[in-house]
Amino acid sequence: MTDKAILYSAIMSFIMFLLMFYFLVQSLAISGWTFYTILLAAFATRNFVSTIQMGKLYYDIQRLKNNKH
Repeated sequence: MTDKAILYSAIMSFIMFLLMFYFLVQSLAISGWTFYTILLAAFATRNFVSTIQMGKLYYDIQRLKNNKH
């Protein structure tokens, strides 16, 4: 996987996090904590964590590239 592909995946994961978080907040306002909202919270958390991990990986790759030159 190239560094640009990792960055693209991180951005898409963050967009999915925002989308899941939006649906989570809307669902909480309507019905409170249900199975659906807990599931949305789990998916939003997973997307946020993967965004952080991919962002760190991209940062590390860029740092290693800059140290080689």
